[in-house]
Amino acid sequence: MSGRLKMAVFDLDGTLVDSLAHIARAMATAFTAADLAPPPVAAVRAIIGLPLATAVTHLAPPLPSARIETIVAAYKDSYHARWSPRPASNRFTRAHGRPWTRWPP
Repeated sequence: MSGRLKMAVFDLDGTLVDSLAHIARAMATAFTAADLAPPPVAAVRAIIGLPLATAVTHLAPPLPSARIETIVAAYKDSYHARWSPRPASNRFTRAHGRPWTRWPP
């Protein structure tokens, strides 16, 4: 092995970073945009780790799948607009000569 780093994986699901506040804020923004009451933080905490569409389905009243998809899209937009691993990615780029890649895109 050459010692050159090929890949770095960051686990940001709450193991290394407590992201509940960011998740709850983005969920509240998405629900409000869909004219729904924001879910309580305790309810949001209970769905962390589920696939996003499943999580929204658990938090929302019964809705058509198209509305769930709209809430999911609004959540993603809100979450990524408010939080980014940019400082870490800038250090990664300087150290390794290539940019951070968010996966999945």
